[in-house]
Amino acid sequence: MKKYSKVPSAVLYALGAASLAVPFFFVSHGYVSALIQLAALTAASVFIWLGGAAYCRGAEKPDTIMRRHVAVIFALYLALLVNFTFFDGNFGRAAEERFSSMSLSEYFEQRGNLVPFRTVSRMTKALIAGNYNASHYAVNIAGNLAAFAPFALFLPLLFKKCGKLVVFFAATSAAILAVEICQLLLRVGSFDVDDYILNILGALILFGILATKAGKKLKARIMDPPNKYSKNRS
Repeated sequence: MKKYSKVPSAVLYALGAASLAVPFFFVSHGYVSALIQLAALTAASVFIWLGGAAYCRGAEKPDTIMRRHVAVIFALYLALLVNFTFFDGNFGRAAEERFSSMSLSEYFEQRGNLVPFRTVSRMTKALIAGNYNASHYAVNIAGNLAAFAPFALFLPLLFKKCGKLVVFFAATSAAILAVEICQLLLRVGSFDVDDYILNILGALILFGILATKAGKKLKARIMDPPNKYSKNRS
């Protein structure tokens, strides 16, 4: 087996790190949008994956190498998710002084909802009446559907048991509820059952898509890069 070079992977890792530095550049200039953050994460993820694929060339355990790279990408996604759900001012996450003196029950009365589809119904009616911004409506619905959808890709790849629908549903539901509870306790969001419904629905939709023949092929390709990168060369 020929000795493989780590130079290509190192270059790709450097490009991934540079991509992650982009949001910090915009932060230093006083603003960083959610789209910039998503674009930076996407670019970094691609470079990290390609770096892993290059690193696999000539390696004895390419599956282990790729699993570690996927885990790094998952961690970056989780970091972005935490930012969006707890800290990002673009989503109104900054704690407001008027809530700081409220008891938990008082805060829940203002920002809580346990009635399925009540919040979505209110927003939809307000949108139809012309009292709600269409772009805000789209971001709210699409954002909640997409927020935990990547779990459908990462959990089954990293944890085999999560390839089963019941296990995946339980694990993802636990993560969503943990976020909702923390938002309530930290007063940086609302505990809304509609958020849970949209979050889990988006994750289940992608889980179903990835369970198809094409989806399984995609997951296999992620863990087993193209032959020009991953095949051992003797």
